[in-house]
Amino acid sequence: MDIVTHVATCVANDWTTVGRFLMGNFFTEAYAQRRWFVKLVRNVGYGKYSPGKDNANIFLHERSTGRTIEEHMSVYIRLGMRLVYKGMRTGIQSKAAQKILTHLTSRQGRRFDSRSSAREIPAFIKFHNIQMDEVLEPLFNFKTFNQFFYRKLKPGSRPPDSPGNPTVAVSPADSRMTAFETVGEATKVWIKGIDFSIKKLLGNDEYASSYEGGSLSVFRLAPQDYHRFHSPVDGVVKNIKHISGQYFTVNPMAIRTTIDVFGENARTVITIVSKEFGNVAVVCVGAMLVGSIIMTVKVGSRLSRTDEMGYFAFGGSTLVVIFQKEAISFDHDLLNNSDNAVETLVHVGNHIGSPPQ
Repeated sequence: MDIVTHVATCVANDWTTVGRFLMGNFFTEAYAQRRWFVKLVRNVGYGKYSPGKDNANIFLHERSTGRTIEEHMSVYIRLGMRLVYKGMRTGIQSKAAQKILTHLTSRQGRRFDSRSSAREIPAFIKFHNIQMDEVLEPLFNFKTFNQFFYRKLKPGSRPPDSPGNPTVAVSPADSRMTAFETVGEATKVWIKGIDFSIKKLLGNDEYASSYEGGSLSVFRLAPQDYHRFHSPVDGVVKNIKHISGQYFTVNPMAIRTTIDVFGENARTVITIVSKEFGNVAVVCVGAMLVGSIIMTVKVGSRLSRTDEMGYFAFGGSTLVVIFQKEAISFDHDLLNNSDNAVETLVHVGNHIGSPPQ
């Protein structure tokens, strides 16, 4: 009963309502004993439908149809997210918990690099309804789950919008995107980590100062997404820096807690010098069960929009792209959705903004 009381406390806004949580709307104690867990799972796993809050419901806007949909997620994942990340400073931030996350990430990476993991690919494809007609290699070529996870697509599958026009910045990933004109706006609406700052994210005070007053966009890759990432602009790779860190989930529930996920997680910072957009920082953020960020470009590489830069191994992951002040004007639909704490579904090459007129 202590466990039930603890869980009920976690999901109730007011701890004094624990009794009502367990007994409310049940006719007898015996009926409550049989049925309390249904209410428990619903409250813990889903919470209230409220965009931008610390619930487990993730709302997405489909640009192609104009619809708002809910992300497909297993209930046990919802349940875990709410129990681990809901609230203020949580146990997940302890050193012991961080060691466990790192261990789990490494172990899961090894598991999905084993040949036996290939048997999980068909069920993964079916659950997420992955379109195989655009995948470069046939299914039988993938000998491990990870090989499928960072699969390549057929040439031409992700062309840039406005071909030949480098003044159009494009999405670097198949992902769920939020965009903000300033870092201040991002922290008001989306990034709630109390220690978040561009300086901490980039790991360099002098470097971060050049992005003061700049614009920020977040591209969250779900496990079912194509996990190779590409250049959002034309330019030359000036610097690549890896920063060691933790492996918190990049699920919006965690981003909207006090944990500074982006500033604490392992990440790689790529600086692209662009004629059209100035210096552009692309921060590749590892996440829970993503042990590897693999770069396929090097310093000095000349890039065109949608050229591949690297890929993530298994799990969810995120790109944070930072532009210097007044370097970009994001598309209005992206800004409007983000202001309402709704992510926008984008694919590699989709138009996201242009230099201000």
